[in-house]
Amino acid sequence: MSIESKKLNSRKIYNNHELASKGDRVWCEYSPSPSGRMGIGHVSGWRVHVIGKNISSAWYDHGIKVFYGKKNNKESFMDAIRLCKKLTGQSEWVLSPFGGWVSKFTADKVGFKVTKRFLLDEPDK
Repeated sequence: MSIESKKLNSRKIYNNHELASKGDRVWCEYSPSPSGRMGIGHVSGWRVHVIGKNISSAWYDHGIKVFYGKKNNKESFMDAIRLCKKLTGQSEWVLSPFGGWVSKFTADKVGFKVTKRFLLDEPDK
């Protein structure tokens, strides 16, 4: 557990969901495909979450938009970040202490140390 995550834990923020709830309510994270029998039906990919909103029409995604691909698949990551930008209007995304990506707005509002940034500087479509 990182120092930043311990600081957030002391403020009753234990995961990306609770972190995003303090900001613009959107986050993106990678979810690997588990091995073994329990991994049936779960495919690895970048997942975009919006608190209180269903952003996927597929019943099996449970309201989360999934961009399938491996963690190092840049296109899947870019698609996920583009959707995050579309949902929030935020171009700058930062790595959260819990391993997902949240907007710089959320990071500033909560006040954690940013270690990695990603700026989506392409024009809106």
